[in-house]
Amino acid sequence: ITSLDLETDLESITNQLIPRFASAFMIGGCDVATNHYLRFLYNVLVATRILREEGSTSDVIAYFQISHRVKEDVLPAEDVRLLSELGIRIEYIPKSKSESFYDTVLDKFRVLALTDYRKVLVMDADVMPLTNLDYLFWLSVNGTLKENVVLAGVQEPSNAGFFLIEPGKGRYEQLLDIIRKREENAGHLEGPKF
Repeated sequence: ITSLDLETDLESITNQLIPRFASAFMIGGCDVATNHYLRFLYNVLVATRILREEGSTSDVIAYFQISHRVKEDVLPAEDVRLLSELGIRIEYIPKSKSESFYDTVLDKFRVLALTDYRKVLVMDADVMPLTNLDYLFWLSVNGTLKENVVLAGVQEPSNAGFFLIEPGKGRYEQLLDIIRKREENAGHLEGPKF
């Protein structure tokens, strides 16, 4: 047995005993020319600071979708610096010409592909936690909180303002397949096709 094998085994055992959790925020349609997204970015910064000060050990991930109306593909350097100083992981969602609420809600489920984490708490970018929310992860892991139910809204496939989800290999693709089938079946309806 090599030291690399022992290190890999130790990491695997540690991950099973001490599961990794993440809190995730998403900001869509970021128009870096007008800075309208900054109110949400600042809220994510303050929310992260509160979570840290209250003792949260979960990672924080912020998803950004830059508006298709601007030439930039990433956030300005100052925004990246502010996020990085708080240890917030930045993920970019591909630009979309629709920039619809419907698509933004579906994009929140990209967290299903975060297989490095046992559970991910998804919050709207305007949610302001006032305490450590890590207890939700532990209540979920020990079975007190059952599998979450994400409810559909009238105009969107889910009410996605605050939910806890368990990522897994292939789960995001499975969701995309379900959405595609639902949209095909609802093709005759006016408005959102879900």
